[in-house]
Amino acid sequence: MTPCMSEVRGLEEAKRALEIAAVGGHNVLMIGPPWSGKTMLARRFPTILPEPSTAEQELFARRAARLKLESTGDRPFRTPHYTVSSRGLLGELLLAEGGVLYLHEVNFFNLQAVSRLPSTAQIIASITPEEAKAEVLTKIIRDLDIQVIVELSPGSSDEWHTLPTGETSLAIRARVTEARAYRAQRGALYESYREDALGACNLVARSIADLARREPWMKDVEEAQGLTR
Repeated sequence: MTPCMSEVRGLEEAKRALEIAAVGGHNVLMIGPPWSGKTMLARRFPTILPEPSTAEQELFARRAARLKLESTGDRPFRTPHYTVSSRGLLGELLLAEGGVLYLHEVNFFNLQAVSRLPSTAQIIASITPEEAKAEVLTKIIRDLDIQVIVELSPGSSDEWHTLPTGETSLAIRARVTEARAYRAQRGALYESYREDALGACNLVARSIADLARREPWMKDVEEAQGLTR
């Protein structure tokens, strides 16, 4: 059965942070004590990412066939143990392409191997407050390019049972997909405006150069303004 965010009671701020990370494609670091919900949230993170494209589903199916795994068409979720070798961790990162690589107790992993390999996988790392020393966090944030940090406080299981269920993964996924499309549109508009602006600047530069060739006094103006090339 596919996990769903509706199964997570409470932790609204953490779920909102994960939604923002899903929109921006950001890597996440979760800091919290045992049983605070870190792994529960991480396992449901792939379910709020946009629906895989046909090309991605074919890639996931081929990968599963090679490894003799069952293919569900969902985005991959890989969670290696920290005792994995550097080569094994690189393999896990490759298997997580298009999905999520979850590094539980991230401070025990050899992160240099991961930091050297570009990947389309989003990384979610978790650490306990006791291990989250300043120098450790600095290294994790640098090596994994962490852009979203989520702090979780300990909770009581009795308390959680009284909380209402949250939104479904499908509802959050719809917002994430819409927001990503909007960002892509804004990015395309920005590039269009940028090209127009650069074209206008080049046109002005050419006009000034043409004028300088025709009018001798323009050379004096350029020299005075420090524009002579």
